[in-house]
Amino acid sequence: MNARRRRKILLAIALATVVFLLAYIGIFAITLLSQAEGYLVVEPVTLPPTNGKLMEKIEEFSSVRDAIGRKPYFSTEIPIEDYEEMLEVLKNGSCVKVDGTYYHFTISAFTGIKELNRTEISNLSDLTPVTYEELKNFRPLNLSLYYWKIRDVGESVFTVEANLTEIQAVQKLIEEKGDILEYEGNYFRIFLKARLGFGTFIELDKCISLDGKLDNFPLLKRGLIEAEKESRRLREGKHELRKIDNIGEVEAGRVRIRMAVSEMNRIADTFGYFDCVRYNNSFFRIVLAKPMD
Repeated sequence: MNARRRRKILLAIALATVVFLLAYIGIFAITLLSQAEGYLVVEPVTLPPTNGKLMEKIEEFSSVRDAIGRKPYFSTEIPIEDYEEMLEVLKNGSCVKVDGTYYHFTISAFTGIKELNRTEISNLSDLTPVTYEELKNFRPLNLSLYYWKIRDVGESVFTVEANLTEIQAVQKLIEEKGDILEYEGNYFRIFLKARLGFGTFIELDKCISLDGKLDNFPLLKRGLIEAEKESRRLREGKHELRKIDNIGEVEAGRVRIRMAVSEMNRIADTFGYFDCVRYNNSFFRIVLAKPMD
């Protein structure tokens, strides 16, 4: 056998070996992918009580009222004078229900300072300088002044979130000294503001009903049944970790069941990707948590 023929035979053997290895790797990868597991996560949704007084109060703010039903999240500034009353209203419940959707409301308040030029102040001679000692108990103002000291070029407004007690203290300071202060030779206007916002808690109309549709999806059905049990246990004050046979666990109200990625894909192909489902007249949040590629 001459050298050229020997080289051709060796090359053919090498190519056949490479093809075999590539095919083996491909089959191995497909097998791993088909056996890959993630988690089905199911969490019972407890519908919150609604607050009729809150809905009445919201009617006073047209921008908030108009955003409901049109935006999943919204926040807007409201007069600081409404802050304390709104806090009281929210103590009796932070949710409203409009057209099958529950919205959760929050409110926050801020104090802040705006640096002024001398030319912006008409009664400069009437100002009384304030000292650190006079301001040291006003945490939000002190923090705003700190941000002013480390400011970037061009910054002139600095705000800090404050609680009701702090807001009332700053309001009293403004009553006594006015809203313009001289501090270390610089001039600032103090301001107060509040923000009211909401986020969509759950949209019942968009929850997919799975009643009578789970005969071919035993793990999904088991997850919903266990979540339903967990909802009752939570109402009874039971929060301990609980194993579900050898397929998953329940902790802090959340059911986790191991599930093959192929089964997750089958669920998604049948029902689409969803966040909320209805089963046995109860509502649940569902996540198909696939492993990272």
